[in-house]
Amino acid sequence: KHVSIHDNHIAGFHYGVLAVSADHSTVVDNVIGANVPATSFGVIFVNGFGNQARGNTISGATFGIFASGENGKLLGNNTSGNYVGIILCNVPPNSIELPDGRLSGAEIPATRWLVQGNTSANNGSVGFLVIDGSNNNTLTNNLGGGNGTYDVELTPDTYRFGLPYVLPASYDNVVNAGPHQDIKIKDCGSSNTVHGGDQVDTKLDPCPVA
Repeated sequence: KHVSIHDNHIAGFHYGVLAVSADHSTVVDNVIGANVPATSFGVIFVNGFGNQARGNTISGATFGIFASGENGKLLGNNTSGNYVGIILCNVPPNSIELPDGRLSGAEIPATRWLVQGNTSANNGSVGFLVIDGSNNNTLTNNLGGGNGTYDVELTPDTYRFGLPYVLPASYDNVVNAGPHQDIKIKDCGSSNTVHGGDQVDTKLDPCPVA
């Protein structure tokens, strides 16, 4: 708890920064490049309360920033050249192996995170992905562009990532495009609120059915 990781250059690791139950910890102004052949994470928060990632530059990962747990902040980060730039999700049980051999996973999905002023552009799939029951998060004033599918996607029940079980819909999240009205947003979740942006017409581009 209360750990600060800042001003590092990190490259070639499956986990650039792995935070497990690390309450009120900060990851600030790091440059992280994964560029490894298997699944990799720039920064991953597994559980924890009140964690923050600010001003980081992350590329070459499967997931640039992966957030679970609650009441965190992602502020002013730049993610590009990843598969997914920033993902609010739920780390599956026993999916993360710790250095001592124990297995870990999230207790709750991303809940009440503030995602503000980030740039997530030119990623292979989605810039900002809200999935697997993530709820009550606020995404505001973020910049996208050049992402493979959408800049922001809020998912319904889905079999995304080839998992053998349904990931539940995102719900009760708020997306505010702010000055970035060209940011492409697809909302297929439940009771989400989207203000502005280039909103995808789900009649023309239907939401997937699990």
